[in-house]
Amino acid sequence: MEKRMEECADEIMSQDPSVRGVLCTDSNGMLFCARGSLADDGTAAHSAAVASQLANLAVALEPNAQPLAIILSRTARLSVPTTVPLPSQSLAPLTATTASSSHTATDDDFSKVLIKRSGSVTVALHK
Repeated sequence: MEKRMEECADEIMSQDPSVRGVLCTDSNGMLFCARGSLADDGTAAHSAAVASQLANLAVALEPNAQPLAIILSRTARLSVPTTVPLPSQSLAPLTATTASSSHTATDDDFSKVLIKRSGSVTVALHK
């Protein structure tokens, strides 16, 4: 089963250039496979657990929603003058600074993760 998931993950990564990463896990958070941005050695297992738990929580909230899909999005469509110090907790990639410049959003500032469960398998796509 894992070999087939790895083949599917490779196919997704090769067919859609907007996909940055693919992760497959079971309902308990066990990692089956990870590719691209979701395959970092230190974080793939943690990402699998988070994706699985989000899917579990969504099923608990909406048990009749089939198929289950969750979209997480981070957008930083801002132009922020940085002449005033920003708090260190502000949205990434903005950081505390007093330099006289501004940050305009780039493609790297936009990130979406689609988490979809089908049966006992949860798949996360990072775009």
